[in-house]
Amino acid sequence: MNGFEYQVPPIRRTIPWKLVVIIGGSLVLVVLIILGARWFIGSRSVDLQRTANIDRISQELDTALQTCDNEKCRVNKVEDIAQKFGAAELCQKLDDNSLTSCAWKVAKEKADPQSCEIISDQEKQVDCQDSVYRLLATQDLDLSWCEKIQNEIVRARCVNSLSENIARTKGCSGTGVDQSVCDRLNNLEAAMASADPDQCMTLSEPGDQDNCLEGMSLIDADRDGLSATLEAELGTSDNDWDFDADGLSDLVEYRTYGTDPTNPDSDGDGYSDGTEVNGGYNPLGSGPL
Repeated sequence: MNGFEYQVPPIRRTIPWKLVVIIGGSLVLVVLIILGARWFIGSRSVDLQRTANIDRISQELDTALQTCDNEKCRVNKVEDIAQKFGAAELCQKLDDNSLTSCAWKVAKEKADPQSCEIISDQEKQVDCQDSVYRLLATQDLDLSWCEKIQNEIVRARCVNSLSENIARTKGCSGTGVDQSVCDRLNNLEAAMASADPDQCMTLSEPGDQDNCLEGMSLIDADRDGLSATLEAELGTSDNDWDFDADGLSDLVEYRTYGTDPTNPDSDGDGYSDGTEVNGGYNPLGSGPL
């Protein structure tokens, strides 16, 4: 063989990739089936446990109702127990009118619109569910709950009443609040920050104008039209509308005549600024106004 030996190459045993995929997929499927079965059994167990508890509570409630000698007593006992255990089905022990009120209270207590479903009157059932959705929207500051409300008028009120609160706390981006709401609030805040009542009157909404003026009064203890911040810069006091006691308010001196609100006689001629203005004279020099 001329010194050469022929070597047989080793045989490589490989598993086809398709088989690997099939086995892996099967294992994943088995795991998912097991997890799903455990979840189903667990949830079913919870449902059965709740049903057993409600049955027991219902029997105890029936015994308690035997002590009632009037309808008001029955209604109060059923409502108390139904709300305590969040079991709207217990309300079915009452007549239709009382049942509706009972289910409504349970639904709002649990914040659960499904509790309204035992109400036979469709219109009242919708009203009950809408009230719960509005409650959830208010609690979560989430307009998506408002969109679930079936009554158009109630839905619009929900959106309008919440939009401003959401805009103040979360802004408009990604919250579902219309950008115009944020723009209006920004204009309101800018007007209030200016400490100029005239700026309030430039706002388009009359309600915003009132809120702006009221907001200024909250940061203007002496209600002279100057904010506490501005009065600190001027050297006056936010607790005295006429700091230098010359008969002119700090606002009038600052904005109208340009006199010194900390000096009763700005031009030093021996007459107070208020006396000169009331007499028609220039408080900053000689001559008439």
